[in-house]
Amino acid sequence: METKELRRIFKNNLVHFLGTKDEPHQRLADAVGVSSGTLSDWVQGNAYPRPEHIAAIAEYFNINPGDLTNDPNVTNKLSRQEQEILDLYKSIPSDKQAFAFNFLKTLKVSE
Repeated sequence: METKELRRIFKNNLVHFLGTKDEPHQRLADAVGVSSGTLSDWVQGNAYPRPEHIAAIAEYFNINPGDLTNDPNVTNKLSRQEQEILDLYKSIPSDKQAFAFNFLKTLKVSE
C-alpha cells in the first residue's frame, strides 16, 4: 500500500477517534509525547507516526492499534499478533518493505 494511502487511512481514523473524546488535541500530543505540530501533521495526513506512537495513541483511546491503521471499509479478521505484524510492516519505509517481505519468506516452514 502506498504511503499516501496509509496516511489517509490513519488520518481519517485519528480524526474519528478524536471526535469521540471532548478533549483538546494538546492533551493527546502530551500523552503520546509529541509536539502539537506533529499531531497536527498526522491529523492533516501530512505525516505517518512511528509504531510506538501508534501504540500510544491506541492506548490513549483504549483501542487496538489496527483501529488506527486499517481502513474501516475493509473487513479484516486478523488476530492481534497478525495485526501487529501488519502494522509493523506498514511502518517500514516503502523502499525497505521488499527486503522485510523476503526475510519473512525465509522464516516460512516448508510443508
